[in-house]
Amino acid sequence: MHIFYPVAVETGGKWNFWAVELVQEVGRLATLITDDPENLSFCIQQLSITFQMGNAVAFLNNFDYN
Repeated sequence: MHIFYPVAVETGGKWNFWAVELVQEVGRLATLITDDPENLSFCIQQLSITFQMGNAVAFLNNFDYN
């Protein structure tokens, strides 16, 4: 059985409740598996970088270079 939770994340604003819950749960499970308490922080950092890269690509695709 799968449960789908839509999440909304703004790179310059607030994350919705489900996005925070999802990241915290992934970080908690990763901490249990690896026994490294830094996993939650690492998950948030990686997501932030991924969103920034996606925004940069979307921004640059708005220009006509010809």
